[in-house]
Amino acid sequence: MEESEMYLLALLKVSREDEAKLTLNEIQFIIFLLEKVLGVELNLDFTPSIFGPYSLKLKETLKRLVSQGTVEVIKSVSLSIFDIYVLRNNVEVEIEDNIMNFFRYWIRKDYYEIFKYLLVRYGSYFDTPATRR
Repeated sequence: MEESEMYLLALLKVSREDEAKLTLNEIQFIIFLLEKVLGVELNLDFTPSIFGPYSLKLKETLKRLVSQGTVEVIKSVSLSIFDIYVLRNNVEVEIEDNIMNFFRYWIRKDYYEIFKYLLVRYGSYFDTPATRR
């Protein structure tokens, strides 16, 4: 199992335990913060996007976990950006308590709190006309 996959599964485990609903953007944000705040290097190559930090590698890992049946997607009635990603009950993953607590801290914040934090702290990861040079 790749290290990034292990951390992604741990995030989804915390989300399941706390009954939090995570979208792709929220997953991208929290894993980005794991790299930046805690210094966990996962080599996910985050790049700026309109919605903030984005990793194609992370999205592909999540897509693979969905196709393997490890993660379930609860489809949104509107746009796919609102799809919810859920770890299946039979999947277990163990990781350090400080990481689990970090994930728990961030999943308890709503989307806009995380977005605002990222925009203020990591504004260069938002691909907007103001950040383009």
